[in-house]
Amino acid sequence: MAMQTATIKAVELVKSKKGALGVRICVLTDDNQWVRDWIGETAPMSAVECWWIAGGCTPLAWSDFASPKAWELVETEVMVQLEDSDYGMKIKEVRALDSGVSEPMPAAKSPEPSEDEIPF
Repeated sequence: MAMQTATIKAVELVKSKKGALGVRICVLTDDNQWVRDWIGETAPMSAVECWWIAGGCTPLAWSDFASPKAWELVETEVMVQLEDSDYGMKIKEVRALDSGVSEPMPAAKSPEPSEDEIPF
């Protein structure tokens, strides 16, 4: 599926049925779908950092989801890519709101000198 705009509506501290700590980030997509992402306490740092970066914050640790810094994420618009799972839609990728540039600009190449311009 393509990337679509979504708004982070909540950052919730939760526990799994086995007692593992986690954070549930709830987003509302532009087509009115509620999608939740679960990030466990032992998740790799890249899974945590992508949410902080997408929200426009300095990348922080998992424990910062339990601090007032988490409020900075609420009502932030992000780009999400969704995919079907056994329990409905899940977030496959999250990025900062699209700046209108689909891909980075290619590096400008200097023109190759012609044989006439070679000084020897």
